[in-house]
Amino acid sequence: MATPFVSGAIALMITRFPDESMAIILNRLYSSTDTLESLARRCRVGGRLNLSRALEVEMPRPLNDDFSNATSVLNSPLVVSGFNATATMEASEGTHDTEGTGQTVWWSWTADTDGFSELTSAGSDFNTMLAVYQGKNVDTLQLVAKYRDVSPTHSGASLGFNAEAGRVYRIAVDGLLGASGNISLSLGQAVVNDDFAKALEIEGINVIATGENIAATRESGEPDHVANTFGSKSVWWSWKAPLGGNVTISTSASNSFDTLSAVYTGSSLEALQLIGSNDDDGRTGVWTSALTLYAQEGETYKIAVDGWNDGFGEIGLTVAMAENDDFEDARSIVSDTFEDVSFTQQATKEKGEPDPDEAVILTTLEPGLYTVVLSGVDRGTGLGLIEGFDASSKSIETRLANISTRVRASTGQEVAISGFVITGQDPKRVLIRALGPELLKRNVSGVLSDPQMSLYRGQYRIAMNNDWEDENGFLITASSEEVNTSILDERSLDSAMVRELDPGLYTVIVSDVNSDTGIVLIEVHELL
Repeated sequence: MATPFVSGAIALMITRFPDESMAIILNRLYSSTDTLESLARRCRVGGRLNLSRALEVEMPRPLNDDFSNATSVLNSPLVVSGFNATATMEASEGTHDTEGTGQTVWWSWTADTDGFSELTSAGSDFNTMLAVYQGKNVDTLQLVAKYRDVSPTHSGASLGFNAEAGRVYRIAVDGLLGASGNISLSLGQAVVNDDFAKALEIEGINVIATGENIAATRESGEPDHVANTFGSKSVWWSWKAPLGGNVTISTSASNSFDTLSAVYTGSSLEALQLIGSNDDDGRTGVWTSALTLYAQEGETYKIAVDGWNDGFGEIGLTVAMAENDDFEDARSIVSDTFEDVSFTQQATKEKGEPDPDEAVILTTLEPGLYTVVLSGVDRGTGLGLIEGFDASSKSIETRLANISTRVRASTGQEVAISGFVITGQDPKRVLIRALGPELLKRNVSGVLSDPQMSLYRGQYRIAMNNDWEDENGFLITASSEEVNTSILDERSLDSAMVRELDPGLYTVIVSDVNSDTGIVLIEVHELL
C-alpha cells in the first residue's frame, strides 16, 4: 500500500522542484524522514516520509563540495562514496571538462608507496569525469591525469598514473552533460602479485591470505579462468600441498565483488594445466567462488583470482585441506536422519574457534542498554577480547544501534582496539568517538588526556582524527544529538568522526598523542 503514496509524493516534489534531477528528488525525500524505532531496518528510510518537510527544506551542499574541504583519504586500496547532485563549482575553479556539469566534489589522497595507481568511478549511477591534480590551491592546480565515462550503461571512468610516496593528490569528480548522482570511487596501487611470475607464495594446511585487484591487469597470453566469463583484473598465489588429500579453495571472505577463481599446475602461462575453476559458490549461492580438488603431496598449485566482468575489490582467499574444517565451510544437512563420513586427521583449530576456558553467553535480549564486564578468574590479568554477534534468525529484524568499549589504553600492544562489522548490501553512516577528557564529567579518573584514533578496514587505514573539531564540528554535534549521546565541549581533546562505510570489517585503534596511559571510551553509533 505504500507504493502509491510514495509515487504521489514524488510527483508533488517534481512539480515543486521541476529543475531538480531525480537523484536530488529522491535524496530530498529520504533526508526528510521522521525516523521511527518501530520501522528501523524494516524499510529504506527507517521511518515515515515527511512530505511537508521535503517540500520546504533547502538541500545542503556536499561536505566536500569545495577544494578546501576535500575529504582526506589515506593508504590504498580504498573505496569511498559520495553525492554531487547539490554540488557547485567554485569561482576560481577551472573547467575540468568542456562537457562537465560543473558540480564537482573533491577528495585528497596521500600516496603511501611509489608506483602505478588506478582510479575508477565504476559503481556510480551516472556518467562521471575524473581528474587528478597536484597543488595546494584550486587556482594553481597541475593536471596529472583525467578521463571521462561516456558509456550508456555508466560503467565508470578509469585512469592510471604513477604516484610518489608521501605526495598529495587532489581528486575531482564531476558529471557530464548535466548528469549528477551517487558516486563510487575506488583507488588501488600496483598489485605485487598481478603477474603470474610474481605469484605470492602461501604455505600450510589451512591458509587465509588477503589482497586486492583494483589496479590489477590481464597478462598477454593469460587464459580465461572460467569458461564463458570475462575478467581482466587477475592476481596470483602459489601454494605447495604439504599433504595429499581434498582441499577447498574459496574466496568466501571477498564480500565486495563477484569473483572468479581457477587452480592450475605449470611453471609458466604457456604451460598451465587447468585443475579446476569456479564462478559462483554453489554451496552458498553467493558471488564468491569455491572449488574442491584432490591435492597431490608436494605439488605446487597456481591460484588465480579475478573479478567477473572487470569486477574488483578486497580479496580474502582461504585454502583448507579439510573440506569442513572451518565453520564457514560446514556441510549443510537438511534431513531428520543422516549418515555422513569425514576425516579429522588433517583438521585444525580455526582462528577464533572457542577454547574450553573461554566464556560464552547465548541469550535472547529485549530492546535496551546492556553492559558486559570482563575479568580474570582468581583476579587474573591479561589481554581479553569481547565479541558480540547477532544470532537471530534472518526473518527477525534486529538493529544494534550502538556499541562501546571502555578500556585502559597505552602504547605498543596495549593500545585500545575496538572492532565492528557493517552488514547488508548498502553503506551505513556511523559516528565514531574516542573519549578521554569527556569522561571527567562522568566522574571517571585517570582518563586518556589526548586520545587519537585511526579507523582501519582490514589492514588499511582509511581515516584518522586527533581532535574532534578538526572534523566538521557541526556534523559531529548534530550526529551526537541524533543518537541522544553527550555533546562534546568546545576545544576538548576528544576524538570523533562521521563516516559512510561500505559493508565490511572495521577496526578502531586508539592511543594518546603524547604516549600517555589512561582510560578511554570508544563508541560506535549507527546513524539513520
